[in-house]
Amino acid sequence: MSPVPAYGKIAITLDFGELDEKVINHALAQGKTDSAYLLIHITESVAAGANFGESVDDETLSDQQYLNAYVQQLKEKGYQVEGKLGFGNTVDSIARIINESNVELLVIGAHGHRGIKDLIYGETINQLRHLIKAPVLIVPA
Repeated sequence: MSPVPAYGKIAITLDFGELDEKVINHALAQGKTDSAYLLIHITESVAAGANFGESVDDETLSDQQYLNAYVQQLKEKGYQVEGKLGFGNTVDSIARIINESNVELLVIGAHGHRGIKDLIYGETINQLRHLIKAPVLIVPA
């Protein structure tokens, strides 16, 4: 058996919640000094959902500011990082960004929901893993 080499391009999904730091740290541990990181957040505003494309409503602008702040923090620590904001259906948007960006690994947080929320969020991860070519690392809450 040969070891899996460190990944060159790693995507990280963020929801701007408590789990983000843990997800980012797990992703950074999978990379190497010259790895590139792609931070992804899907805007869930009504305008973005209705247009299934870019929007300039307050929530979208706020999401872009949060994403830019994460990118800047990681760049200040010496990481190669960019951020992408997605719009519309969460699963489809993440899959499109991942596949267009030649990502080698996706790191995503699992929120530890129970009942119906577990079905919804668990189904998101399940659908997503079938739409992308990269392996998926799921970080528990």
